[in-house]
Amino acid sequence: MHTGRLLITSIAAGLGSTTSALLHAPWWLSTMAFGSLILGLIVVAIQSVIPQESAHRLAWWRDRRRHQQVCRQISGQRARPEPAPRTADETRAAPGGHDA
Repeated sequence: MHTGRLLITSIAAGLGSTTSALLHAPWWLSTMAFGSLILGLIVVAIQSVIPQESAHRLAWWRDRRRHQQVCRQISGQRARPEPAPRTADETRAAPGGHDA
């Protein structure tokens, strides 16, 4: 049973009455009320994105991890290679070399 959409609908419907009830309330009470509302919406959104069945959840996390590893490999290939360290001969031949 998928209750995420039902919960989002009921929260959105109650938003108008909450707004009118908090119209003349102290600012801190309004902030706490709307903060908890936003937190509830975030939790519901996360639950609707991540599958709740155990086998599906495991497959989802494996695919996500595999995708992150591929992205890291691709970004690692795009990075510029570090220059090779200079040898002692190159250091002496350089204009700012201190060995003379």
